[in-house]
Amino acid sequence: EDMTDKAAMGAVWKRLGAPEKPEDYGFKPGEGATEADMALVNDFAKTAAEVGVPKEHAGAMMTWFQGQVAKATAAQAEAAEAARAAGEATLKQEWGQAFEHRSKEIGRLLADHGDAGLIAELDGKLGSYPGLARFLGSMLDRMAEPSTAGDKSGDAGTGSPRALTHSQAVAAARQLEQHPAFLDRRHAEHKDVVQRRNDLLLQAS
Repeated sequence: EDMTDKAAMGAVWKRLGAPEKPEDYGFKPGEGATEADMALVNDFAKTAAEVGVPKEHAGAMMTWFQGQVAKATAAQAEAAEAARAAGEATLKQEWGQAFEHRSKEIGRLLADHGDAGLIAELDGKLGSYPGLARFLGSMLDRMAEPSTAGDKSGDAGTGSPRALTHSQAVAAARQLEQHPAFLDRRHAEHKDVVQRRNDLLLQAS
């Protein structure tokens, strides 16, 4: 056969099992395939049909390709999980016993002010974004701080707490609930801390 004669070579490929139409290859994207994945599979089938790749050979090539994609996806997911775990471990070391409490407060902050996409992205995955977690934690700390003497939002010279929003008051109250004096009834400042916490919850309501 003349290897440059497309018609002649096409007959050869057909005898070797090349389908006449791309869809005759019967390729099916894997479970969870995106539209982009489906387009790639269709393009491969179209090219294979144009070149004249036998069905069995094309199937073997597709199986190999999908296996490589699956391995790469799994490796990427494993790396992302390792990075999340490492970031979470760092935050736990920095925040100590306050980690769980602060994580919950950040969740409440996001629920109050974040959109659905951001909430879903960060839910249980603060370790993936330790820098953002620190920033949000600092925001909570600032929201819970009392005003300084002479602050226009409080009583001048008294150091009274500034007017807080509902979220700020609740965040400050939850932070006080982690104070050693709040947790220990025998602590000298227990009653004072409890009263401050109750005042904040009353303000929030």
